[in-house]
Amino acid sequence: MTDEPATTTYAIREPFGHAMESLRQALQGRNLLIIGQVSLSDRIRRTLRIDLDPCAILFIWPKARVQSWGGIPPAARLLLPLHVVVSGRPGARTEVHVLRSLRLEDDAEMGQVRESLADVNQALETIAMRVNLVE
Repeated sequence: MTDEPATTTYAIREPFGHAMESLRQALQGRNLLIIGQVSLSDRIRRTLRIDLDPCAILFIWPKARVQSWGGIPPAARLLLPLHVVVSGRPGARTEVHVLRSLRLEDDAEMGQVRESLADVNQALETIAMRVNLVE
């Protein structure tokens, strides 16, 4: 078992709203679609009346790599669309968390997922700095 975290974290030095727009543009530039979004902080605010920093999950579809659902191997269907968590932080900073592909290297069926994760990471590297979580 590895000591590495399950996610890769990036920091964007922009407030949440601006960072979301930058993220959308960067993903579109890599031919990735945001096919859905859930605002966790809004949902918690509505149901529990607790104020939290903004937090959303983006559902990202790799349109350049996968044209239809039928072309995806069954094992890869568990991970597509990709889930990317975006969370606002104090001081005009936003963090983006992406699933790491540690266990995908050896699985041939996960090729589309691995390549799509690489596209997401490359898009993020154009607008964000990778955060080292290992102390």
